[in-house]
Amino acid sequence: MASQEPNILNETALLGQETVVVDLSRLGIIRFYGEDTQNFLQGQLTNDVRQLKSDTAQLSAYCTPKGRMLANFLLWLNEDAVHALLPAEMAEPIRKRLAMYILRSKVKAEDMSTALSAFAVYGPQAAESINAILGACPAQEYRVQHSERASVIRLPQEFFLVVCKSDVGAALRAEFTARHKPVGSHALDWWLIQSGVPLITPATQEQFVPQMANYEVLGGVNFKKGCYPGQEIVARTQYLGKLKRRMYRISLPANTQAAVGDELYGVDMGDQAIGMLVNLHPAADDRTEALAVLQISSVEAGPIRHKSPEGAVADILALPYNVA
Repeated sequence: MASQEPNILNETALLGQETVVVDLSRLGIIRFYGEDTQNFLQGQLTNDVRQLKSDTAQLSAYCTPKGRMLANFLLWLNEDAVHALLPAEMAEPIRKRLAMYILRSKVKAEDMSTALSAFAVYGPQAAESINAILGACPAQEYRVQHSERASVIRLPQEFFLVVCKSDVGAALRAEFTARHKPVGSHALDWWLIQSGVPLITPATQEQFVPQMANYEVLGGVNFKKGCYPGQEIVARTQYLGKLKRRMYRISLPANTQAAVGDELYGVDMGDQAIGMLVNLHPAADDRTEALAVLQISSVEAGPIRHKSPEGAVADILALPYNVA
């Protein structure tokens, strides 16, 4: 990703160093409600939805019968409704697909992408500002606190998701931007990469079983919860086979034109692609940092190259957690 807009490069220098207010308008929210909601979602998603409480959040995924991720979510519970955060362009298609299986269950699925507003406060003073403005700040990661004006979800690396009704969203966000610089939605990609948390987009749908994207390491898969689409393959991958691909954090050289979904190559597999870019963001010196699912043997064998066996060489960077 070359020749970045100056404002993106300037804003990138702030991320993780100063507190910023992140535009999340590219994300959407599906709301599931009704007395059978948690039981219904329990049979559809990879995590144990029955463990959700009003003060907790969890990662989860929705898979095809072949165990490939169609979408992944941040889930939380508010007023007896389960809310799922995902890319806005995928919210309605995923809602429709899940709704096909509701049948006689007492559940309704509603796209709330316009009714609810989301932004993030990210950085070292984020907790202080949220306490000052909302009086409700979760003390631990993947915990939720609700106030009269918003729900706040604490994610890794001081990234706080703020969700409120759209009619109060602009005013509430203005209170935070009076304290901290507003930045674009690209900051979400930077946080995803630094935290090692993948976000499935249309370019990567049906490409990975959850373990390839480190989702079981991140707590997004529960292996004791029972059946859901693809569960047999996900379980078999965990217990009966050796995982061949994992998600890595990588860096591509300056002036590399990269896009989500680009294929990657290794010296051990010749012309056969060994991986794919999942999320990416410009870094300093026109480099590109990314999350990429890669063949483990190819990482061990030697350089990983972008888009062709002769492409730019990727450097492997550390993730903030350990994978087996």
